[in-house]
Amino acid sequence: MVTNQNMLIRETTAHIDIGALLSNLGVIRRCSQSAILAVVKANAYGHGLAHVAPALADAGVEMFGVALIEEGLSLRAMGIHTPVLVMSTSFANGEQIMIEHDLTPLIGTFEQLEHFEQLGKNHQKQVTAHIDLDTGVHRQGFLPATWPELIHRIARLQFVKIDGLMTHYANADDVPSPYNDKQRERMNAFISAYSARFPLPRFLHAENTAAILSHRDPHFNLVRPGLALYGYSSILDSSISQELKPVLEWSTSITVVRSLPAGEPVSYNGLFVTSRPSRIATLCVGYADGYLRNFSNQAYVSIHGKRAPIVGRVCMDLCLCDVTDIPEAQAGSTVFLIGKSQNKNGDTHSITANDLAAWGNTISHDVLTAISSRVLRIKQP
Repeated sequence: MVTNQNMLIRETTAHIDIGALLSNLGVIRRCSQSAILAVVKANAYGHGLAHVAPALADAGVEMFGVALIEEGLSLRAMGIHTPVLVMSTSFANGEQIMIEHDLTPLIGTFEQLEHFEQLGKNHQKQVTAHIDLDTGVHRQGFLPATWPELIHRIARLQFVKIDGLMTHYANADDVPSPYNDKQRERMNAFISAYSARFPLPRFLHAENTAAILSHRDPHFNLVRPGLALYGYSSILDSSISQELKPVLEWSTSITVVRSLPAGEPVSYNGLFVTSRPSRIATLCVGYADGYLRNFSNQAYVSIHGKRAPIVGRVCMDLCLCDVTDIPEAQAGSTVFLIGKSQNKNGDTHSITANDLAAWGNTISHDVLTAISSRVLRIKQP
């Protein structure tokens, strides 16, 4: 039997708060008067591209940023006509598709520059592109030694319109970093050389979430928020960061509670052994859902306004937690992996993606984007 994929069968779900998303967009707009490129790569940081992108488009963001051509095509299939910048400079022979669907390439090699010029000539169509300047991250883009030749090549273009110049900070979350200053100086040096030959492109951009919340470069006029849209920032002590609201709430349920004596090993390899008579609850979530194996014996969940530790190895489809100190926890109880639970006395307990990241020795980006397609996203206004 074929079931509707949107049908709620398993109670492991992620609720997406569109109101919080738009509130975060408002915070970003108050931080910067620049145009906004909303980064929605990796399924909108795990939040569900189909839920997030239309809301941001309706809210008037000037551009979307994706990593893959396929992500750009998904936006077009939704009927979104907002400009889309494909921010990876590896196009895997998809240049023709990009032109057909009006996706903007981020060009980082001379070969790509010539290829898009030839495609534009073949189609008798001007291709809008941004140029990626490698000022110090060293993963893609034109290195400073190539910049004089780059300006020379740009002067010969007829079918490629340079609409933006961009770079990416390596240490954006380290506000006083001298390396940030060096990258900014390099970017500004290229802008000066470019402007001596041509009118500046419409967009100049470098700032991601951390850079937006920590400083403002008046020379640039487009910002690229990603994590902040979804309610998080690596600048944890920023007063602005405190205004952000997590957009995603991730919950599951208890399937069964077992009473075990002291001295019993729990889950694979016996990494946890009960030290007292214990009530151990089985949760309907595992690493195939994106609940990372790193959370084994490290993380906590929130049940009835209290926190309960994950015990033993996280399995592919299930994991276990100790609810000995939460007597009201029973089969069917809702368990928050990210979010806030409350008990009948009004006591609350919250867990964020930042908490999970700390327990799993990773970053919140990893936690959010790891949430797999098995977890049904449910949009809330």
